Parts: sequence; structure tokens; C-alpha cells
Amino acid sequence: MSIENKKQFPSQQEAHSYLRTLPAPKPYIHPTAIIENAVLGKDVTIAAYAVIGKEGFGFDPESNYTKRWPHVGNVIIGDNAEIGANTCIDRGTLGSTIIGENTKIDNLVHISHNVRIGKNCVIAAGAVVGGSAEIGDSVFIGLNATIRDHVKVGDNAFICMGAVVTKDVSTGTKVR
Repeated sequence: MSIENKKQFPSQQEAHSYLRTLPAPKPYIHPTAIIENAVLGKDVTIAAYAVIGKEGFGFDPESNYTKRWPHVGNVIIGDNAEIGANTCIDRGTLGSTIIGENTKIDNLVHISHNVRIGKNCVIAAGAVVGGSAEIGDSVFIGLNATIRDHVKVGDNAFICMGAVVTKDVSTGTKVR
């Protein structure tokens, strides 16, 4: 459909109803994506220029941060997950960085090493999740939200746009 012939809808609800009648895009891995040290579930989508499984940002404090920690872990991405363009997911230091099944990650998101993200989560563009953070199931993380390393976010939490999460978040909590 060309721009000139673009359908107009009186409401967002009607536009969404129309979109639900169209066939869903098929899962794919874009040829520019870089994937290493990763295990992918079935029907995973990885968009352009995503980098999955690179070494994380970890340095040994006893060396005055001159020596990088080796990262020998991997990334595990569950079935039906989607990873947006220019998103980076670092592999685990010793274990795995985990993205749960049916989780949708937008463009320009950074997931640090050792992070565990549950099932059915939605993470919007620009979000950053620090190392070893744990995100429960069905969590929404809004645009440009930042979650500090080692923080735990409970199931069904809602992290609003631009939120800076520095402490654990209880199940079902909304963070502004």
C-alpha cells in the first residue's frame, strides 16, 4: 500500500482491529545480525544489526580496572522471542544471559551480562538492563528506562518511560 493510498481510521481501536486481520510477519534473523555464543529457541526474530552474545562490560577492580573479566557464558533466547534492531545482549560471565519465551525487545535496547528476563515481557526502545538483574514474567519496561545491575523486578511489574530503577521492585508494582 503506497503512502498516498494509506488507510485512514477514525480511532486507534479501529486501526488495531484492521491490523489483526492481516497476516503476522514471519520470524526471521536478519543477515546483518551478529550472533555468537547463543542458543535460540524456535521462531525467534532478530532484527538488523542486533549483536547477541558478545563479551560483557566487566573489569577486575583489583587490577584498577585494567584487566577485563573473561566472559565464558552464553545467551539463551526462548521460543517466539523478538529482538529489535541495534539491540545488544551480552553473554553471561560464567553462566547464561536468559531471554524468556515470547518476550519482545524493541530497537536500541542493551541487556547486560548475566541478566535473566522472564516470559511474556515487553521492553521498549532505549531501555538498559544492568548486569545480573532479574526481570520476572509479564513485565513491561518503558522507553529509555534504566534498571540497575543486580536489581530484581517482580512479575507483572510496570516500569514507566524514563524510570531509573535502583532498588528491587515487588510483584505488580508500577515504577515512575
